[in-house]
Amino acid sequence: MTFRAIGWFLPEAERDHVDLLRERLFVVLGFMVTANMALFAVLHTLHHVPGADGTNIVVMLGIAAVNVVLPFALRVGVSLRVLAPVFSVVLQVGVSLLATYDSGMLSGAAFWLVVTPLAAAVLGGARLGLVAAGISMVAGSLMFGHVASGRAFPTSLRPEVVPLHHFISFLSCTVSVAALAALYEGPMVRNLRHLAGRLGAANARLERELDERRRAQARAEAASRAKDVLLDNLSHEFRTPLTAILSTTNLLASDSNELDRQFLQLIDSGARRLHRTLDAVIDLAWIESAEAALPSAPVEVYALAEAVVAEARAAADAKGLSIAVAGSPATASANAGALRRALAAVVDNAVRFTEVGWVTVTVRPDGPQAVVEVTDTGIGMGRDFLPHAAEPFRQGSEGDARTHEGLGLGLTLAHRLLALMGGTLAVESAEGRGTTVRMQCTAAVPRAEAAAEPSLREVVVLDRAV
Repeated sequence: MTFRAIGWFLPEAERDHVDLLRERLFVVLGFMVTANMALFAVLHTLHHVPGADGTNIVVMLGIAAVNVVLPFALRVGVSLRVLAPVFSVVLQVGVSLLATYDSGMLSGAAFWLVVTPLAAAVLGGARLGLVAAGISMVAGSLMFGHVASGRAFPTSLRPEVVPLHHFISFLSCTVSVAALAALYEGPMVRNLRHLAGRLGAANARLERELDERRRAQARAEAASRAKDVLLDNLSHEFRTPLTAILSTTNLLASDSNELDRQFLQLIDSGARRLHRTLDAVIDLAWIESAEAALPSAPVEVYALAEAVVAEARAAADAKGLSIAVAGSPATASANAGALRRALAAVVDNAVRFTEVGWVTVTVRPDGPQAVVEVTDTGIGMGRDFLPHAAEPFRQGSEGDARTHEGLGLGLTLAHRLLALMGGTLAVESAEGRGTTVRMQCTAAVPRAEAAAEPSLREVVVLDRAV
């Protein structure tokens, strides 16, 4: 009930926990000081020395009037940052005047010169508390100097009632300090302990998560090393027999009858398909482990396109497709092996997914870019699939509806290799109307300014036929 009554004076604006505690305390202190000053005004009226100046009674009533207004000012939206200094200054100036008209430092009002800086620090922060303490020290020093110079302060109370007034002032100041502890310090300490407990629990949870992530990272690194070893072994174990198979079929095909030649062609086709699959998987693993851009040098893109098309011509002729290079010479700043592997992957896709028509590789310079466009008249891609065209292991036809061989890595390899060289890949396609894949690389600077040629190992790693 008490907090509900106090809450009526608090503004409805959002604020943090500390400001809420300060505002509650401000309302309580405002009414406590009002009640205290009104009580002392009545007592001084009853216990005044006959004929004494009544200025101190007027001052008490003035302090009471100001303090009863302050909580309502808070209610209408006046900031506590403004009201707290007003409260402190009014109270300190008022009690200094009261002491001046009633015994100086021996007055019961002097108790408030000690309590007010504490209240000011709680309500307005350390800076306001220091200012209030400075005012109290100045007021006390002036009173002491006044007495030390041989002067005396007037006495407005009858001697027999002075102890009563001191006792009431003592009780009032003690209750004010108790209010500071109960409404601010106590809740603050509880809140800090609660926060400390939550932070401790959060830190413990984060430590556990960090340990789990460290262990997961260690497992991932171990798995990555195992994967690299496995891929190296697979590369050796697959390439050696595949090379033997391809060499043997080529040798036997030159001296075989028509029926045997057909079987040898099936063996050769299957071996080359396995070879392409192995190359794609190893290339993808290498790209994912790459930590920096590939070294670049000027590359004659038109000549590179001619070489790639020449390697794909046999597969195109076997399907009755026309394949050609068009456009004009262009020079790109790229890694020759990586660019060739990317273009070969796109051309291989075009040939595999085109049953009737043609495949054209167009090369042209385009301002600061060297552009290669691979256009086919193949099956194309649906609008829903296009955003996923460069994702690994994705094809337009999958599962039981799958219509073409392959792992779905062609565009993935091209896209990621171009990204390593600072280039881009874009796909335009419509289902049943063919596809155009546009590859863009930065145009080469003059050779004298070009970067050093990549090492043989860096080029050979990716310089494979599709």
